[in-house]
Amino acid sequence: MVVMLDPRLKDRLAQGYAKIGDITYKIALNLKRGKDHIPAQRALYEQGIKMNVLLKVLFRHIKFNDDGTIVLYRITEEQVNKLVRCLVELGELDQYPIVPTALPNVKPILVTTGEQGEPGQDGQDGSDANIIVEPEIGEDQISVNSVVIDGVRHDRIKFTAYVAAKLTAAIQGSKVFEIGTNNNITINLTSTKGTKTVLTLICSTDSDVNLLVQAALNLTAINGLSQPVLTQITVNGQTNTETFNFQIFDGKTVVNSSDSVSFFYTYLYGTGDTPTLANYYTMLTKLIAGKADRSFLLNGSNKYFFIGFDQGYGPVTIFDQNGFDKTADFTLLTVSVTSTGLASNYTRTYRIYRTTLKTTIINALYTIKF
Repeated sequence: MVVMLDPRLKDRLAQGYAKIGDITYKIALNLKRGKDHIPAQRALYEQGIKMNVLLKVLFRHIKFNDDGTIVLYRITEEQVNKLVRCLVELGELDQYPIVPTALPNVKPILVTTGEQGEPGQDGQDGSDANIIVEPEIGEDQISVNSVVIDGVRHDRIKFTAYVAAKLTAAIQGSKVFEIGTNNNITINLTSTKGTKTVLTLICSTDSDVNLLVQAALNLTAINGLSQPVLTQITVNGQTNTETFNFQIFDGKTVVNSSDSVSFFYTYLYGTGDTPTLANYYTMLTKLIAGKADRSFLLNGSNKYFFIGFDQGYGPVTIFDQNGFDKTADFTLLTVSVTSTGLASNYTRTYRIYRTTLKTTIINALYTIKF
């Protein structure tokens, strides 16, 4: 549980055992003169001595925070209240600390009272105070409910946990394409309203895509009772690698979500009966992927085996299915490869690794490592 202390009490306790000693010493000193004479005073003195022991036990389970709170471990609220009463009565402390219940999102506000008067004398009034409570981003929301009792207005400040909106952007289907192709992609934007009303949902990286978002956007539905809400858009004619970043804003917090499409020159692999091929692009199998260690399933009897990729990727080491280095069994060819059947065909220089001799490889994964 967390206990919010009056700043003066907090200052007295902030140094742990030393300050506890000061308080309990004052308890004993104030009552010492009557310990041998008046039974009631002696009883109070003995109670003060016991208090010293109790406080030392209590402060084995205590942590002081810079914000003025004290965290107590393995101690009940009832025990805290008993100790507080003892401190006030025996230590002549002039204000009770505020001990809230251990409820989430409850923030006590402390208004300093006037000083307590001498015995039989009135105390001083506390000064008037204007309390301004304003949450920062990510903190609680605040509402004030006013109630008039006997002509006096009572303002109750209530804290409600702020929850930001959520957004997930997900491109449907394949996100990897061959350079030279023209593709239509569908993007699902799944939003969940938080505490506050959603004001905007935009694409911050592509103005044309943002126009599609705005055309499909239904803020009434996004802020409705049924959550989450799907907003779907289709981007036609995508031809290049791009990351689409989307933002949802509720007047307080911007939440981002993104997804990407990528375009690569294809890997080529497979077999042939001759050491060179008339058309590598059409006669070999294609794998569309970026530069990374890749594995290829090779299969054939008494064949030449080929593995090729864009020259810009650089040299590789080739391993068989057992992890043995087989690079020496391959000859490097530098060839021109021209694509066919694409929206925009390309011609690129490829590095083609071909087995130096005809050989037999039965359904084995060969791996290239950059």
